[in-house]
Amino acid sequence: MFVAALFFLHGLRASAERYAAFATAEASSVYSPAAFGASMATSASSGCLCCFMRSHGKHACVCDCRYWCSAGGHSAGQVVSWTGALASRRALRGINIHWSYAPAEVKVLVSADGGNFEEAAGWRTNVRTEPSFEQAVMFAEVVSAKAVTILMRGPKAWGFFGIASATAISGPYPFMLVSGQAAVQEQCVVAKSHGVALQPCLDAIVAGDGSEVLTFSEGGQLQLVSGQCLAVVGGLLSVEDCQGQSVWSLTADGQVKHGNTCLSAGSNTELAAVDCTLASAEGASKFLRLQWLRVTQLPH
Repeated sequence: MFVAALFFLHGLRASAERYAAFATAEASSVYSPAAFGASMATSASSGCLCCFMRSHGKHACVCDCRYWCSAGGHSAGQVVSWTGALASRRALRGINIHWSYAPAEVKVLVSADGGNFEEAAGWRTNVRTEPSFEQAVMFAEVVSAKAVTILMRGPKAWGFFGIASATAISGPYPFMLVSGQAAVQEQCVVAKSHGVALQPCLDAIVAGDGSEVLTFSEGGQLQLVSGQCLAVVGGLLSVEDCQGQSVWSLTADGQVKHGNTCLSAGSNTELAAVDCTLASAEGASKFLRLQWLRVTQLPH
């Protein structure tokens, strides 16, 4: 029996054309260094909305504008927003966030005109326990946007929300699909001669053949580095020529979905496409987390 598994999409850094930088930014809550005897500094053009004070020597503090952070002291249900505006409207697939102080939950809104916002990705829980990491929140479909708002709630032990950088994702991107099931080594989806299976991620990376690298094509297909696509044929997962037969998407709760079926991992190396309702009932509350891996070159 297959049990629905939490999957992680680890994106691989590719060309800058796949990303769109924010021109300005603003936030509903801003940390004030006044408590440290210094005036608040802001820089909208750089997206640095506040200066967090760090120790410098024995008697001085200097302003560190490498990231924005909130005022702190937030209640459990208080929602704090960070909004980045693009220089022009772009077709976006998601947003990559480098957290300095991650919240317990995050939600993303988009606006085509910079004033009226709608939900692009619903509330999802951050399961990682460290304060600083990268997270890519992908949208269920491509949206036209001039501004993106990140909503945060649920402060963790550090008490603040903080963002080191945020970049909009505007083009197809390569990634690894990683199972979240408990294992000694993280397990990745890899292409095999007979189809796809789970294999330790480190082993797949060391092999250097790119079998662990996938991309979402413009048409929504999951494409392997070989050029073939992951398909559902007769209710079973298969690797086929890319003919548009299986279009995949990310659901609001983070599952990789085709029609009414979602990707699921067994207790061994097997993968399957199972009913999404069953996957939701048997799996973790959130099924995907996207985190980027920095690489200089992809396999040919």
